[in-house]
Amino acid sequence: MDKLSRDELEQELRSRRLQADAIDRALRRDAIFESAVDFAIVVCDQAGVITDWNRGAECTMGWSAAEMIGQTTHRFYTLEDRANGRVESEMSNALRDGSAPDERWHLRKDGSPFWASGELMPLRDDNGVHQGFVKILRDRTNQRVVGERLRVSEERFRTLLEAVETAFAIVEVRFDADDRPVNYRFLEANAAFTQQAGVDLRGKWVTEYAPDLEPFWFETYGRVAKTGEPANFENYANTFDRWFDVRAMRIGDPAERQIAIFFNDVTARRRLEEQRVELTHEMVHRMKNILAMVQSIATQTFRTASSVEEARDAVSGRISALARAQDILTETQWRAAPIRDVLQAALAPHRDTGTNRFTFQGPNIELTSEQSLGLSLGMHELATNAAKYGALSTAAGHVSICWSCDMEGGFRLVWQETGGPAVAPRQRQGFGSRLVERLVANYFAGTAELLFQPEGVKFVLTGQVEVSMSATQAKPRLGVEIRPDMRKRS
Repeated sequence: MDKLSRDELEQELRSRRLQADAIDRALRRDAIFESAVDFAIVVCDQAGVITDWNRGAECTMGWSAAEMIGQTTHRFYTLEDRANGRVESEMSNALRDGSAPDERWHLRKDGSPFWASGELMPLRDDNGVHQGFVKILRDRTNQRVVGERLRVSEERFRTLLEAVETAFAIVEVRFDADDRPVNYRFLEANAAFTQQAGVDLRGKWVTEYAPDLEPFWFETYGRVAKTGEPANFENYANTFDRWFDVRAMRIGDPAERQIAIFFNDVTARRRLEEQRVELTHEMVHRMKNILAMVQSIATQTFRTASSVEEARDAVSGRISALARAQDILTETQWRAAPIRDVLQAALAPHRDTGTNRFTFQGPNIELTSEQSLGLSLGMHELATNAAKYGALSTAAGHVSICWSCDMEGGFRLVWQETGGPAVAPRQRQGFGSRLVERLVANYFAGTAELLFQPEGVKFVLTGQVEVSMSATQAKPRLGVEIRPDMRKRS
């Protein structure tokens, strides 16, 4: 009997200890439940009626436990979520999947929204019977706002980069074992980058496309990545055959060796500048040549002229001939001039508007700028002499100018005067004759002969021109008289 009493006593003591342990565990759970003030913990039954509401829920949403126990969880959901059955769908998903994420806007007691980040889980007893649900939430409004601002900022930045004409890329620089830059990869690039570079290099190492890229690019980008000092420069990339105006700066963690580069293709501007320099040099060169020619003309004219008046008239006429040739060359940008235009400009002062004193016949030949100047001076001298003493000094006089060119550029031009006074043999060779025979021939790399025949002065020029004819047969200009006998003599 005493022994039985002891067994019953021990069983009673064991039962009390278990009850005490259960009470301790419950107290600890309650303490945890209430002390988790950073987390809103809400317990509800199967219908969504709230049965527990911790201090964290009160701090997060503003309602006290007394205000919320017995209410449904609909109370802190937005009107839109209530109308859409969001509460019911979350409970269904939690039962089906074991949990349901809750990342959305909820309401506080004062009606203000906050961004909740949490989860809804089924609540079951020790036997696995479904008793209700537990919802755990954290207020992530600040993080949500910051993240949204960051997203908007990134979108604006991305839109800006895609819209601007300046090329942009983020580049990762690779260094070898000796810490020397040997390659770089394009991590990101905008549309302008692809357009200006002429190739899409996103995700690629530059040596994949340009294995022979100049060391300058590796050294410059490597220095920016290592030191953090920005670089601004213009440089030529032979692989791309382009000039680039570049701004490079380090970004992010220095250990990542990444830089941002902004650049513009300035090839057109650089080539225009080069052309401008070349053009300036060419203009200076041509101006010196023209001034030297004018100086020589003036010196020789005054040396051989019989009077100041004669010299003045001769110099004025010769410089005017040069000026008319210059006008033609200016129109053609000093590249070449059509021979017919050169002849007509040089002889313009001597052409009668009422009669055809000149006949032109020959193919369409382009003369160099030097040939244009030389021929213009020669034609001026011949016309001036003809006006004083030859065919142009009488009403019946006529001048025929015929030229030809073969496929190799062999050139021949004939000036023939007819219908003027009988020509006397030349008594002396003045500067005008020397200009016609020597200067003009020199520009054509050939020979020139001035013949004083009784029926009229004849000038024959042979040499070389560049073969750029549009026709190999003589095609007279409409309205200009071509005489049969002129054709035979040419």
